[in-house]
Amino acid sequence: GQRRYVESLSSFARQFLGQMPKPDVDLIAGLSPSISISQKSAGGNPRSTVGTITEIYDYLRVLYARVGRGHCPQCGRPVTAQTREQILQRIATLPAGTKFLVLAPLVRGQKGEYRDLFEDLAKRGFVRARVDGSVVRLSDDLRLDRQMRHDIEVVVDRLAAGPNIRPRLAEAVELALQTGEGNLIVAPEGRGVREEGRGVREKGREQCLAAGPSSLVPLEHESFRPLR
Repeated sequence: GQRRYVESLSSFARQFLGQMPKPDVDLIAGLSPSISISQKSAGGNPRSTVGTITEIYDYLRVLYARVGRGHCPQCGRPVTAQTREQILQRIATLPAGTKFLVLAPLVRGQKGEYRDLFEDLAKRGFVRARVDGSVVRLSDDLRLDRQMRHDIEVVVDRLAAGPNIRPRLAEAVELALQTGEGNLIVAPEGRGVREEGRGVREKGREQCLAAGPSSLVPLEHESFRPLR
């Protein structure tokens, strides 16, 4: 019982007690648990929680990060991460003949004119972009309202679903992920902008497939912090 009591103390307290010898037995059963209780004054911080007062908050952060599953704050659906191969397989489920765009999202809900962005995309060889849901040519005189929030995606390729497009599709997916920093959108033509388009991310980065690209990040213990 004494040895178990000492083991319940902090490492700082144990260093002053010395090493206790182990009992010369093979098995001891039926012992009650040893509990170490100390008395100390607690601060009256109104933001304190049971987790912070009992100092188990750090353990809960690790637990939530490892077994938790993030959900989109917009639609409530689980966020997922996909490999390039999973992306290709998902696109392959489109009905044959379906025309779709492979887009790389660059701006999401931000104000500005973005003239420099359009010029840079044109210099890099891109021809079209989708601005606020409408596909435009980068060679046009694009004038955006600097006081309005805009969504801008560059069109990487336009394809029709079928069994023979995989090599070209793989190149388009690779370029879109590079351009969109790990994001791409597959938008069947003739449908809505965000709700009907499919958003996907490469392995190790997560997002909601229904709400489109966002600032969601994989769950880590740093995602859970005490109130400050």
